[in-house]
Amino acid sequence: MEERPAFNPSRETLRRVARELAQIDLGEVELEEVERALKEIARLRELDIPEVEPATVFIV
Repeated sequence: MEERPAFNPSRETLRRVARELAQIDLGEVELEEVERALKEIARLRELDIPEVEPATVFIV
């Protein structure tokens, strides 16, 4: 299994993403939903999923 580098964004990247997220109107999104989504993203990052080109994905 290929070891991937740790996710370590720069401070400027975090600031830019925070500014972009601040402009999104989330309406009535609950904090628990956001936390659950972030945990799911973290879990998915741990899976060893090979890169797949979008053109190679078929819906049957």
